[in-house]
Amino acid sequence: MTAAYCHCTDCRSATGAPVAAFAAVGEGTVTTTGPVKQIEATPGVQRQFCHICGAPLTASLPYLPGHVCVPVGVMDDPDDLAPNIRSHAASKLSWRHLSYDLPRETGSARTETCSYGLADRA
Repeated sequence: MTAAYCHCTDCRSATGAPVAAFAAVGEGTVTTTGPVKQIEATPGVQRQFCHICGAPLTASLPYLPGHVCVPVGVMDDPDDLAPNIRSHAASKLSWRHLSYDLPRETGSARTETCSYGLADRA
């Protein structure tokens, strides 16, 4: 239905990311496989997580009845869901911006295509 970046502290806490990206879809249109755990850490907000790996799966928000929010990163085709709005922008972390001056790597410290490594810094 729509995809959004969310800067609120609740979503940052649930995802562990400096900003979360969610897609709001119709309730009942999401299929999960495997066991899920549901919590209500914030009053009225129901969140489901994978019971095995802990990945955030859904969030049901009282102000969006009939919808469920799904983190874009857990979807099969996340490239099709570019966020088109920012929610809770006033809660944005002060350092959260895209810096084109930072080094860019094609991999990470666990791959050979990365020029930096945490092991190198020990």
